[in-house]
Amino acid sequence: MNDISEADIAYRQYAHEVQCLLIDYQFIEEGLRMYIGHVYNIIRVRADVDVAFKYSYRDTEKDALGKLIVKFDKLSNRDDLVKELKDLVSFRNKIAHEAFLHTVEQQEDIKYLDEQTDTFRALRERTKLVVAAINKEVGRIEKISKTHNKEAQKGHPGQSASEQLDGN
Repeated sequence: MNDISEADIAYRQYAHEVQCLLIDYQFIEEGLRMYIGHVYNIIRVRADVDVAFKYSYRDTEKDALGKLIVKFDKLSNRDDLVKELKDLVSFRNKIAHEAFLHTVEQQEDIKYLDEQTDTFRALRERTKLVVAAINKEVGRIEKISKTHNKEAQKGHPGQSASEQLDGN
């Protein structure tokens, strides 16, 4: 028999929203890394002759969301986006560390699960907007970075754009 209870359905919907939120937060983190990496590339190319600048995308690979937000804040003029990111980080930590820690009673409490699912759906509307805004910023800064790479290629023949982005 394949009897699925209402509580099972409610829990599956809840778990789906949690998973989608966690994926959005991963996209946010990776987008911030990409943005920071491109800005580092621009700085490195522009400072090439006068100043050593050895930071690259690789230097952000182990940074947690909070640290990425601090770096993004220092490298971006998007105060509105930084404010939203700072607000969202507390939700991310709670979801990542506590979302699946439920008592047996909570796992079977349809009202509780539905309320939590609705809360996470509303939060997801915010994270989707942030993912889109970061993607737009990455696209904008990537164009600038590519322009600088082309200019730098003239001075560094034989070095690929990805080598420049990685700081090699």
